[in-house]
Amino acid sequence: MRTILFIFLISPFFSYAQFGKLLDKAASVGLKKGTEMMSDHLRKTREKFDTTSFNYSVSFSDVSAQYEDKEKLDDVTNVASIYLDDEKDKTLLEEAREQIDMGEMYYATNAFNLAEISFLVALGILEIEGDQNNLMYPRVLADIGMLYNGMGRYDLAMEFTTRALESRKELRGENSIDYAASLNNLAVLFKNIGDFNEAESKLNETLKINEQVSGKSSMAYAITLNNRGVLFQNLGRYKEAERDIIECLDVAADNMSTKSLKYARFQTNLGLLYQQQQKYDEAEKIFESAISAVSRNPLKSKKSNPDYAHLLEIKASLYMEIAKYEEAEKLLIEALAVYEKKFGRSFSGNGLTKARLGVLYRSQGMLDKAQNNLKGAEYILGDTYGKTHPFYVQVETELALLNWQKGDIEQADSYFKQSIDQSLKFVSEYFAPMSDMEKAAYWKTLRPRFEKYFAFTAAVGSTNPKVLESAMNYRLATKAMLLSSTTKVKSSILNSGDESLIETYNSWLDNKHQLALYYSMSKEDLTVQNVNTDSIASATNQLEKELSQKSGIFSEAYKSKVPELYDVQSKLKSNEAAVEIIRVGYSLDGNSTKYMALVVKPSEIKMVVLLDGDQLERKYFKYYKNVIKFKRDDAHSYNQFWKPIAKELTGISSIYLSSDGVYNQLSVNSLKNPDGGFVLDGLSILNVSSLRSIVGKSALESSKKTALLVGNPSYGSPEIAPLPGTGKEIEAVSTILKANGFKNMVYQNASATEEIIKEARSPKVLHIATHGFFVKDVKTNNNTVFSVPLNNINDNVLLRSGLLLANAGKLDINAGGNNGVLTAYEAMNLDLTNTDLVVLSACETGLGDIMSGEGVYGLQRSFEVAGAKAVIMSLWKVDDTATQLLMTSFYKNWVASKDKLSSFRKAQMELKASYPEPYYWGAFVMQGE
Repeated sequence: MRTILFIFLISPFFSYAQFGKLLDKAASVGLKKGTEMMSDHLRKTREKFDTTSFNYSVSFSDVSAQYEDKEKLDDVTNVASIYLDDEKDKTLLEEAREQIDMGEMYYATNAFNLAEISFLVALGILEIEGDQNNLMYPRVLADIGMLYNGMGRYDLAMEFTTRALESRKELRGENSIDYAASLNNLAVLFKNIGDFNEAESKLNETLKINEQVSGKSSMAYAITLNNRGVLFQNLGRYKEAERDIIECLDVAADNMSTKSLKYARFQTNLGLLYQQQQKYDEAEKIFESAISAVSRNPLKSKKSNPDYAHLLEIKASLYMEIAKYEEAEKLLIEALAVYEKKFGRSFSGNGLTKARLGVLYRSQGMLDKAQNNLKGAEYILGDTYGKTHPFYVQVETELALLNWQKGDIEQADSYFKQSIDQSLKFVSEYFAPMSDMEKAAYWKTLRPRFEKYFAFTAAVGSTNPKVLESAMNYRLATKAMLLSSTTKVKSSILNSGDESLIETYNSWLDNKHQLALYYSMSKEDLTVQNVNTDSIASATNQLEKELSQKSGIFSEAYKSKVPELYDVQSKLKSNEAAVEIIRVGYSLDGNSTKYMALVVKPSEIKMVVLLDGDQLERKYFKYYKNVIKFKRDDAHSYNQFWKPIAKELTGISSIYLSSDGVYNQLSVNSLKNPDGGFVLDGLSILNVSSLRSIVGKSALESSKKTALLVGNPSYGSPEIAPLPGTGKEIEAVSTILKANGFKNMVYQNASATEEIIKEARSPKVLHIATHGFFVKDVKTNNNTVFSVPLNNINDNVLLRSGLLLANAGKLDINAGGNNGVLTAYEAMNLDLTNTDLVVLSACETGLGDIMSGEGVYGLQRSFEVAGAKAVIMSLWKVDDTATQLLMTSFYKNWVASKDKLSSFRKAQMELKASYPEPYYWGAFVMQGE
């Protein structure tokens, strides 16, 4: 009966120190020794549980709690009553062992209070007896860490999980099952508190240990795969997430029934991943299958089964996305009732469900109900997860939208800023160790919050100047963030003087060059050579992580001060303005896309909103392209794309233009105003990736005078039309530069190879005159341009644009890295750190995939990443002769004036005098410094 007193008289609210005092008092009166270590009843009941449940934290895509299995809890309660009535004397170690066993079974059935008591009793006994070297000691520490993690008590979870890891390392070593279990649990804890970099690092380490010790067919390996898959899903790395979860399911199917609850939970993770990717039919089938499996158990009432409720909640989230609002509401209300009955109103799962219900009501205009649920979610999630957790931050965003919808602009702005400021902290904390690919994927998960604030700004900014200022500051912090950080890091490393760091960086570049080589090969060739590009890409990313950990430069790129509005204004002259175009794809009412222009002058900021963005992107852009292509008079494009903005540019003669969306695909200079003139005639425009560059622009150009001029390649296929005009262009440019002291490296015909460009080391000028391409619609892995096959273009967007050079299309060399096709992916790896100007005198070199808020992923971006300060590129197919005249004129003006922008504008004006249609002179735009 002694143990009954421990179980039922100790309050779960006692501190750990109070348990120690109580156990010390019990020890002082003496506890008699017994003979048996565990009763048969206890042993047989424990065998019904999956032992991995007592070792491994399992992560779920939306909530980490595992719910009570009523049938098993009844078994545990029954065996506990028999066991606790056992009058046999026990040793203290036997007492501790049985308390751990009971606690683990309580934990597995989600009886958290009873589990906590049993674990703390066992821990107290072991510490009183000084048995920290007993293997039970790290076991109970790990159990307590898992328990508190599941309860959302993260500070305590971190303390006990870390102690368990250290103890297991000391007692069993790092290459042990126990150590791997604690490492996995620490990873899940890091994931739950939002430290994604640490989570991934720990999961990767756990997988390696499990593969060596337990094997890839073990449940331990499967669980860790599942956990990493959920982490990747949170980071927006869907392909990797799907790979891990499917592999987890394959392993799990060999270890358990596919109708079991745990298998259904793994399946649900896959369903949630498909839902996030908008694969709704696949997701719904998985959810219905899981609900059916849970419902078939006759021993469990739906009204009291949280597993059933949890699946209802998940299915409801799907229905909300596909506008089945009435069905979603019923499912969420039913789920919430079960949660409150089982766990009380403060349970973290209640907060998540209330958040979903609040979003549902807000979308239906039921604002009072939305307010009640979202405020409830804010309180619960703030208490259980903390105010810096992504779940809480997302609720702040939803409360911002609610208050905007209610017309409380001040409160909405406050909630938005809390959400966005925390999101920027996520960037500064987590971006540094990520690879470029991972940064882009993670940024996609954060970007919607900023897009909603820009939509809010478009709606209320005209009467709220503080909102305009905030929007501009957030745009400066995030526009082209991925591009600017990459170039900054590269420059900092190469100029650091740290030989070891530079060597590591060059090793990483070598790895990327190897990947570029394999990307140029066909799927068939890769198969024959047994090359797995996924594994090489993964290794490349890992090397980038190691590089970032070795250097603080990666962190500094995100933690250094970002320019704000007043910094930009201080750099503008009285006749200058900066124009930030923002595509606004979100709206409260679901109406069409808008475009917002923030016009910054030295002493003010104004906003212009173009309401019908859908028409701009479709009808009017199509019209613009057609009038350019067929050289027709354009009577509408100026009014649609530029007139509203031009009204705010009175007295301005020069602007810095940061474009977004469809504005990346048109040349503003080519727009014809109603009086018959063009924008080019009255305005000097410098296109920039971000207005941030105005503040950070370098005043001096490179002092060395070297130029690499490549053109008129000898293509390897008769289907690729020769470009003799580019040869004349190269010769004319070379003559001009040579007369002004440049040392020229000129390559034409057979010598105009891809390899020559790859071997270049930061010439002041890089001029490439040839065919360019951009594949807009990707339908297969074997698209062709000019009869040249483009391999693996689904794998990387930067493989879809490039330049054709010598031997392009020549079949016998098409499988190599120097196959005559320089892709944007390969261009990104060039060494152009001290290059002042890259001229891409080819067709469509300014096109690419447009990523909202980041710019165009194509050749232009790649050459900027490589280090080029400015890039001249084209937006449509260009005329050979006109291009030759434009380039010749530009270089003559530049060597005389040393001003790239004014020289480029003057060259366009001169060409326009001979060729009035924008088709000839408007295709090229300059971007950069």
